[in-house]
Amino acid sequence: MPYIYIKTPLYKNSKFVPHLVEHLINLKTEISPSHYFSFLKDAEMTVTATYTLIDLPKEQDAMIYLEKLLEPLCTDLIPSETKAICEENTRNNYTQKLFEKIGKQLYEKDFRTNSCLPKASKKEILEYHQKYYTKDNIIVYDDEYRIIYSQYQFVDERQKGVLPRKRFQVKVRGYTNFVSSEPRTHWQQYYFFFFVQELLDAYFGYTYRFQKKRYYYDIEAFFFMTEDHNIFALADDFDVWFDEDFFLESKKHFKNILLYSYGRKGKILTQLLFGIELTDEQIITYLDSISLEDVRFFLWKKEDYMEKRSFLSTKNQ
Repeated sequence: MPYIYIKTPLYKNSKFVPHLVEHLINLKTEISPSHYFSFLKDAEMTVTATYTLIDLPKEQDAMIYLEKLLEPLCTDLIPSETKAICEENTRNNYTQKLFEKIGKQLYEKDFRTNSCLPKASKKEILEYHQKYYTKDNIIVYDDEYRIIYSQYQFVDERQKGVLPRKRFQVKVRGYTNFVSSEPRTHWQQYYFFFFVQELLDAYFGYTYRFQKKRYYYDIEAFFFMTEDHNIFALADDFDVWFDEDFFLESKKHFKNILLYSYGRKGKILTQLLFGIELTDEQIITYLDSISLEDVRFFLWKKEDYMEKRSFLSTKNQ
């Protein structure tokens, strides 16, 4: 199964333009059955704040599809696809609203992850497509995470004078979330963030499903990436304090994910985001260096972390 990664950063603090371009690729005013089944029906597309991922069916020739991505957009369809995105946004969920509030506080200006407001002209939309849908901004790989095609040339578009680490709270629909924003200036920060995501996902399942015996539960942790920051948000009333045994077992499990499963995508993403080709040995060596205290400190506000650590030290004496 081929996959295509395209580096597509936010435009004017919004995902609207990259999302609209994703809607427009391969669209025509008149679509034949042959074109529909060949290029539209089974291709699954995901647009994030940093890249667009296209998941193609196994029988699809990735190189033919790649050439289609580079064709000029049909501008006649901009109004109808803008309407389609607006309809998607009526289902504005908790996660999207949280990301928007975090972004506004972080960047101190309006931050709309997917606003359907007409923030870009036809000319801007075409220029965005021409700038990012190029062969030197695309990586194609197979379901074994082997690169099929890449002439990728890394261009660093991160903000100059990256914002420092920030800790703050935001409230969405009556729920308070503790937020930690970290500048992502080197590849190790990507893997640390990736590891914490996997660790917390496992911890919630372990805690709720197998200790509290609850089959259905809400996930309280949220993870976002912008072009230059990792952002983590956790429901303020949830106590994340796993012990060393759980931490070590989670790290062992994560190593297997990195070496044999979907974690291998990390090497594609670090090439996309940092222009660096990594070996498994480099990644595992870094993972081995992450300590339990590193993760605990990341997950807690400093004052709560110190108070919690002091309490546990006293309790264990």
